[in-house]
Amino acid sequence: MNRLRHLAMLHPISPADSPMPQFRLFSDAGNLCGEGEIDSFAAAELPVYLDALPPKTGIVIDLATAALASRSTLTRLERLAESGVPVIIRGDATALSDLMASAPRAIDYEVVRPASDSQEVSRMLGLGHDSH
Repeated sequence: MNRLRHLAMLHPISPADSPMPQFRLFSDAGNLCGEGEIDSFAAAELPVYLDALPPKTGIVIDLATAALASRSTLTRLERLAESGVPVIIRGDATALSDLMASAPRAIDYEVVRPASDSQEVSRMLGLGHDSH
């Protein structure tokens, strides 16, 4: 069975302009990404989805579009990380500060810094000024 079809059958696609779903999975850059409210049940189902995807597929949770419902959710993610699945939780410093204080060590945390001004946005987009 086609892996993407299998995954879509387990978790249907929703329009990008709809409100944040309870829980949604999608693939991006070779990772399985989750958004919405991720509870311990959703985290417990992640190995089923990973079995349908290529080996070494990681999990990325961006706190800009996702929320971890409880400490048990984090514990389940930690178990996946300890079993060799790359797990990354990304967010701004404020969102990650409390999480990282009691965070499992097997999970990677990425602090995302928002662009503070138009020069920073231009630099990030590679829009330099010509010096003619």
